[in-house]
Order: sequence, then structure tokens, then C-alpha cells
Amino acid sequence: MLFLLCSSSFAGQVELRRTSRATEPSPSRRTSVLTSGVKMSNKYKVTKRKRGLYIQYLGKLSIEDALKGQAAFHGSENFDDQSYVIWDYRGCDISEITEADVDMLVAHHIGATHTLKIHKVAAVGEGPRFKMLFEHFKARCEDSGSPWEICMFSSDEEAMKWCRD
Repeated sequence: MLFLLCSSSFAGQVELRRTSRATEPSPSRRTSVLTSGVKMSNKYKVTKRKRGLYIQYLGKLSIEDALKGQAAFHGSENFDDQSYVIWDYRGCDISEITEADVDMLVAHHIGATHTLKIHKVAAVGEGPRFKMLFEHFKARCEDSGSPWEICMFSSDEEAMKWCRD
């Protein structure tokens, strides 16, 4: 039996639903470790860096894909040793992501901040839709009391420099 965590609003109304869906992901959704420090799926690539992670999203992105990428960071075996994460959205299509979807990402983010108090989150992307969704994410995080620094960049080089400062 699989339990799904469902959020009906950002305010935190949460319910558990039982489902009999198989817990094994389909072959196209499985992740595998390709080389030391790199984990890939067909929707994101996670690269371990010194004291942080670089997560690059690929292709048409759904909220489920974004949550799996976020879980790769929050569920990292070295999460407590991380001081930053860089989310790179430049190689993906975020046209299906909504503000309500971003609220789900915020809820997971806020949960992670209770474990790790000092952290930097850099988002790399382009275009008005990315900027609007990022600003929504940042505002919701600040409204929720996130202690983490959050900033938007147009290149991973700028993001990395900020993360190391």
C-alpha cells in the first residue's frame, strides 16, 4: 500500500490518501548513478559539488518532476553538509508549472529548512515566466519564514560565485 501526501492549499491542509499503485517507477522514470557524484533521470541531472549540489532540469517539466529533483537534494545523504543548491531551469520547458505547483515546492522547502538552518538556494533561468514563478517562490518562502538565502541568476557561473561568497 502506498500513501500519497496531498496538499489542498499552501496554508497546509494536508491529507494522506491510500492507493494501490505500484511503488516501482516506470523504466523511463528510474534514476541511476552514472558516475561518481552524478545522478540522472530523464528529467533532471544532479551533480555533487564541494559543499553543494547542482541540479539541472531537462525537457518538459511537470510538478512531479520538479518535486523529484527537489527530493534528490533534500534527501541527499550529505544534506546536512550542504551549504547551497543551484537549480538550473535553462534546459527545460516550465510552461506547465503553475503558481499552485510552486506552492508545493515551497512547502517542501520550508520542511527542509527545519533541518538545515544556513543555506543558499540559487535558481538559474531565463524569460518572464521563469522570473514570475521564481519571484512567487521567493515571496512565499519569505512569507513562511525561510531562513535560507534565495537568489535568481541568468548563468550558473554567477550562481556559483554567489553560493561561494
